[in-house]
Amino acid sequence: NKIFDADNFYVPVQHTDSSCHIYKVSVSDGSKKAERVHQVVKKSDGEKMISPFGSALSDEGVLWLCCFNENMVCGVDLRSGEMVVEATVPAPNDICVSDDGKYVYAGCGSWLGKVPLAPAGTIWRVTTAAPYTCKKVVGGAQGAMAGIAEVKGKLFCAHLQRMSVYGAK
Repeated sequence: NKIFDADNFYVPVQHTDSSCHIYKVSVSDGSKKAERVHQVVKKSDGEKMISPFGSALSDEGVLWLCCFNENMVCGVDLRSGEMVVEATVPAPNDICVSDDGKYVYAGCGSWLGKVPLAPAGTIWRVTTAAPYTCKKVVGGAQGAMAGIAEVKGKLFCAHLQRMSVYGAK
């Protein structure tokens, strides 16, 4: 992210004990050194077994994560390491921050793991500021949504062997 931290990128990694950690990877000095900076822990119940799927970094330094196994999108403040929001979203696979930074969009759906028959083919919008509301903005599309981007009010989402464009609503 050129605004928050142009010299590094951040990646969530699930360890063998199923805990989720965020690593900062240096790119400006050419070292590609990875440094663990935070462990992701749910605020609501202290759960540490979080399976990160997609992630997106906001200009404010919040790393947004799709936590598929928890039916949750969460935002982790990279300055403090605290989880600032836990939003219930069914089986999120990938996420993007809107152009204006007001929303994140999560492409959802699958039938794996602890997630009972999560509706495939949905996109959910979560506000990036309190009170952190969630709204389904696309439903009934075919297949699991993965690879998502928002550009000028249009959502671009990859499905198996095709791509669709939706209005962001």
